[in-house]
Amino acid sequence: MKKIFITISLAFLFCISLLGQDFGKSIKDDADSLWSLSPGKFKGTFGSPEIYKWKTVLKTALIYDSKKAKVKLSFFEHPIRKADFRFKSKRLQGMCLTLAKPTAISDKKTYNEYASSLKEQIAELGKIGSPRVMKRKSKGRYRYTYSWKSKKYYISLKCSYSTSSKNIFKPGKIKFVIFNRIPPAVSIEKLETPSEAAPEKAADSNVKTNDKGDRYLEVPMIKEKSPKECLTICAKRIFKYYKTTPKDRTWKRISENLILNAKSARGLKRIFASIASECRCKVKKMASTSIFDGFDNIIKFVRDYNVQAVKLKKSKIDSFKVNSFNKLLKVMNEDVLVSTRNNPNEIKNFKSKVCKEIDAEKPVLWVVFLGVVKEKPEPVSPSGGRVRLIVGYNPKTNEVIYSDNWGKGHELKKMSWEKAWAITLNALAVTVKK
Repeated sequence: MKKIFITISLAFLFCISLLGQDFGKSIKDDADSLWSLSPGKFKGTFGSPEIYKWKTVLKTALIYDSKKAKVKLSFFEHPIRKADFRFKSKRLQGMCLTLAKPTAISDKKTYNEYASSLKEQIAELGKIGSPRVMKRKSKGRYRYTYSWKSKKYYISLKCSYSTSSKNIFKPGKIKFVIFNRIPPAVSIEKLETPSEAAPEKAADSNVKTNDKGDRYLEVPMIKEKSPKECLTICAKRIFKYYKTTPKDRTWKRISENLILNAKSARGLKRIFASIASECRCKVKKMASTSIFDGFDNIIKFVRDYNVQAVKLKKSKIDSFKVNSFNKLLKVMNEDVLVSTRNNPNEIKNFKSKVCKEIDAEKPVLWVVFLGVVKEKPEPVSPSGGRVRLIVGYNPKTNEVIYSDNWGKGHELKKMSWEKAWAITLNALAVTVKK
């Protein structure tokens, strides 16, 4: 009798546990508790730890695949096929859920009714009213994106379907995305009166702060032996920061293949493809300029430069004699260069993206040119193309904090955002896969 009672009790608890796997109901009923979950508590609350895997070595994203999981997750009772759960400062920040395709849907009308019911349920989550609707059509494929935005959440629902030449209906993926816009330990009252102060540092964050207002990452230093190694060493420092190595690769092989073409600005930017393929990691372009790519672009830049040179009463550049990237580096004036490249919107966008990566505890690969803007301490390498790391920023002094592979004294250096943008050729966000 006792065994039967225990069996029934366990079965009852298991059923309750299964009922707790519905993310739609969890967000609707107790969103505050959901967003405060750490990765460990999250895995224990929704299913069991073994159904989740880390997506990256930084451990900021958990992934779920229903094919490999015994415990199934759902969203308003709709089965979830795949899911991606994002964490920030060890707290759940957002989720992307791909719902399983309903087998009962065989026509457009039924599909739209299904999507409409989901849309109504989602609208109740944050009581945020009507969504913004975007429609796209291409080659028999249709996609609808419904998005909601409030002080608390950013939410989107993407629905798609297609019809073949024989009018055969095929339902596509249905994706639900929600991000909590309120940072951990920050109240709505604080959001309504925004401050220019730096974001609050979490106790377990890798982002360090000091009395000067600097926010930075402690990326291990590896000293390069030659300027030609700067890309390889920067990549090596990033992987060492993440405490891992490129899968099925040796640094000797990577060094041989990551050839940095410093003869042109265009060659410097080819590292985007090379580092992604050789180091087998995800690389995202954050900022890029083409003003030094090729003869025509250089001539156009020289014209703009000379206009600013006249205004600042500095020497102009002779476009007939100076028609290459390397020749420009020898004759450009710092003040004129900064004035020529001073585009507030571009600088603001560059700064915003970089700061976002640093706050997410990710160093940024920064491709620049040396020899025009003065730096302290002075560069060890000669003028020309250079790859370095952005490791932080200071919101009080409005400066970027960067690091070179030149050893002691070059770990944390500062420069204004205006000067940093003036020498920028490319900025890359590198996400190391596990």
